[in-house]
This record gives sequence, structure tokens and C-alpha cells, in this order.
Amino acid sequence: MGEIYEVRDGRGETAAMKVLSSNLQGRADLVGRMVDEAQALRLIDHPNVVRWRDAGVLDGGRPYVVTELLRGRTLRAHLRLCGPASPPRARRWIVALLLALDAVHQTELVHCDVKLDNVFLCIDGSIKLLDLGAAEQASDHRAATSLPPIGTPRYMAPEQLAGGGVDARTDIFAAGLMLAELLCGDRPQSAGPDSDGRPPPDPLCPHFAEQAPDLLAVISRATATEPDARYPSALAMARKVLNPPRRAVRPATGWRTADERLFVSDQ
Repeated sequence: MGEIYEVRDGRGETAAMKVLSSNLQGRADLVGRMVDEAQALRLIDHPNVVRWRDAGVLDGGRPYVVTELLRGRTLRAHLRLCGPASPPRARRWIVALLLALDAVHQTELVHCDVKLDNVFLCIDGSIKLLDLGAAEQASDHRAATSLPPIGTPRYMAPEQLAGGGVDARTDIFAAGLMLAELLCGDRPQSAGPDSDGRPPPDPLCPHFAEQAPDLLAVISRATATEPDARYPSALAMARKVLNPPRRAVRPATGWRTADERLFVSDQ
């Protein structure tokens, strides 16, 4: 719903500017979504979440968000170009994503659109979570509305797809699908048919069934139909992905407590 531009600020530094498409500026719901995204990004300061720089409204009434400019490609593009990831690399990327999701969840928000297209692999190897335009407040019940849930149906947990309340476990469901995609190149068996009706591939593909069988259990629990059967938090899932825990991901200064919780707490 947005147009992306490379811009320079008053100090001559480059940044990325997302502006609501001109043909959508009459959509009050989408205008509100972009404003909410800017507010959400401003609340979160984490090395694995794209950094907020500025936000505002253009003279024509279109809202915009300015963030750091990233160099690299999305994990979707990387998967299409390079094929399935090795288990060690998939573990590293998913743990980075889960740390980013933990930062989002700490603000009582749920990303609601976790997918390969919204996770960026930078040229320095770091991982950045993008696009909080679909983020919702964590709640047991969704506010009454005639609008369908915002997000990508093929990644939606059952409760999100049904228009119900969402919480951290909703994002965990999508992270489980992402992990299977990284390892197999597509979706896990438990996810059901794809949006175009194609049957999903067998997750027991040789690529990781032999090299990392423990990840089968991680994917199975993360994508459980019932939220209570999934991991209770992004950090709890991250510890299982690491198996055995290793300090392969180092959050920036100020997030050391989250790093410690990754290894010592289930909360």
C-alpha cells in the first residue's frame, strides 16, 4: 500500500521513505494503519527491527514513515535465488526474528504479518523485521468490525484467520511456517493447502529431516492449531531453535536483559 523512496535527510544521510500510495489516500483505514505503523516503530528500538527515523504527512495529505535504509534482500528473494537454507543458517535467522518479535510483544503489540517478505537479510548478514502496518494490540477478542483481518492469509494462525483476538502466539505460528519454508523451500504439512490450492509439500524433506530432526518438533509445536499448544513466547521458541543454547545472536547494548531471558526464563 506504500511507495518506497531513497531519500536524504538534512545531514545528507540516506534513509528509506514509505509514502501511502496516492490512489489510497482516501482510505481512512489505510491512512490510520500507516500512522499506527509509525507510532509502533517509534516505540521499538531493537537491532533486529528496522529503525524509525521520522514520520509525518505530505502537503497532499499522504502520511509517510522514514526508516533506516537497508541494503540486501528479503528472505523471500533470498530463498528464490539460493534455495533452502542450511539448518545452522535457518536457526540463526529465526532466532534473530524471534528476538525482534519479543521486542514487538514487549510493547503489547502483535506483528500479525510475519512472513519471508517482511524479514530482510542485510548485506552484513544481520536480520531486520519490517512492516508493522498490520500490527494489532494483543487481545483475547478482536474489536467488532466488518473488515477482514489484515495480513497474509497463508501465514495466518487459525484465530487470526477467523477474525478473533491475537497475541504473541499468533506471530509464533507464522514464525513456525517461516522456519519450515527456509528449510524446505515451502510450507509445512500442518499448514494446509496453499492459497492457490496446491497441496503443501511433505515437511520430512531430506534437507533437514536428517540434519536437524529437532526442528521438526519445533515447527510442529509452533504451528499447532490451538494457541495454548504453541510456545508461550518468542523467547521460549528461540531457546528450542538454538538447541543446545548458544550465544549466536548478540542484541545491542540495552537489550542484554532480553538476551539473558533467552537462556534462563520461559516467560
